[in-house]
Amino acid sequence: MQFEVSDLLFPGFTKDAMKRLDKQYGIEFFYEFGKDYYWKQQVEEWGERALSIHAPCVALNLADSKQKNYARVIEKTFAYAQKCKADFVVVHTNEAIEGDKELLQARVIRRLRQVVNLGKRYGVKVLIENVGLRTKNNVLFDLPEYIALF
Repeated sequence: MQFEVSDLLFPGFTKDAMKRLDKQYGIEFFYEFGKDYYWKQQVEEWGERALSIHAPCVALNLADSKQKNYARVIEKTFAYAQKCKADFVVVHTNEAIEGDKELLQARVIRRLRQVVNLGKRYGVKVLIENVGLRTKNNVLFDLPEYIALF
């Protein structure tokens, strides 16, 4: 089994410690929290190891009808994933939700199809992370609904 360590465990100026991780561990980095030149330097410093990318999720919400630029943002992520030979890219189903659950689910499913097709164009494996917290009332897909996505 391959383990990947999230760069979220190493905020700010502590990312330097990631290059000292044993090479058996891959690294997952949150693409939206840096520019390409920054990630290029980090990837070089981390050395030869498995890499994965977490697609933007703080400033990107597939459930939000007002967000029209999601495909462009994801495509930029996939282009970088292809460039650095990431094993996969993690994409969230949604973040905050507001409105009719069935309409939101349909929107997210439609957009996920586009995202997966973009991933194929770039030769990038897409992993879909089901997110949401019951305490925040933002669970869009319960377990059976999430499994049905596939």
